[in-house]
Amino acid sequence: MSGPAQARCRRCGRLVAEARLDPEHWCADCRAWVISRATPVGHVGGALGAIGLLVLLFLVVRARPGYLIVWLVLAALLYWFLFRLVRRVAFSVIRSHAARRSRDA
Repeated sequence: MSGPAQARCRRCGRLVAEARLDPEHWCADCRAWVISRATPVGHVGGALGAIGLLVLLFLVVRARPGYLIVWLVLAALLYWFLFRLVRRVAFSVIRSHAARRSRDA
């Protein structure tokens, strides 16, 4: 009786169970490394977008401060959306560069 199928991670080359690889054939440690690199980029992008929205609302649109809670909730929602979007883009960019680098090595 044979054990679970084994395959190598495309980034680090470590032998792991094939079921534990993601669709790009990266192990969990390599995927966690990419996520840890992309998360700060997502936070910066989300924060800049939320701050930009608040500046736009109060300086250009001249939003009334009476609705401050509405604007803050809107900024928080924009931050969350941009954080997810920018992190996903950064994840893809970092992953493609890392894959290209590991292929060339």
